[in-house]
Amino acid sequence: MNPTQPESGRGTVLGRWDLLPLLGAAGLLGLCRTLWDRLPDPLPTHFGLNGQPNGWTPKAMAPWLMFGLPFVFWVLLVLVGTWSAPSDLERSALQRRCMAPMRGLTVLGVLVLMSLMVLIPVHGLAVFWPILSVFLVLLFLGLGLMVRLGYLHASEEVRRLWKWGMFYVNPGDPRLWVPKRLGMGWTLNFARPAAWFVMGLLCLLPMVILAIPMLTAR
Repeated sequence: MNPTQPESGRGTVLGRWDLLPLLGAAGLLGLCRTLWDRLPDPLPTHFGLNGQPNGWTPKAMAPWLMFGLPFVFWVLLVLVGTWSAPSDLERSALQRRCMAPMRGLTVLGVLVLMSLMVLIPVHGLAVFWPILSVFLVLLFLGLGLMVRLGYLHASEEVRRLWKWGMFYVNPGDPRLWVPKRLGMGWTLNFARPAAWFVMGLLCLLPMVILAIPMLTAR
């Protein structure tokens, strides 16, 4: 078998990358058991752009949030990773293989982020940015591995049309929106000028959302 081609068939849904969220959950559970008696009630669970808490959750409900939210993320990513046309076994195998590291590292990052709920009340806001940095590193590492695997397991034709295995650029295709190569949903054909306008609007929206609290606080 060519090592640059995905295995055929559906195979298993989960793999070794799914051990990372389990290890992260075990570490978070140990952290909670160690610091639980030192935590206030309610716990800070939401923070503003300045790092200051602006939302709280009753202490008894905190474990449901700390472990429930990462579990929901994991389930959603499993569903996205396994979704494909039933007749397209090759695409299904490729999709699972490429998205597995992203799923494991992203959910691990969410668990790391959840540790702020128990670390900030004990160690203060000094831990906010280091923990956030770890989360971002895990997130981008997972995305990078997914893109790299998608590129390595692509044919020459796919590499020509999908830059870095991720961005669709095909001047001969009149469509603006095309099905994603991996996962669910649609993506833009960046050979069309309108795609850059749409991307600009999509990037502008979160910037406006982030700017509103700062403007209203003045």
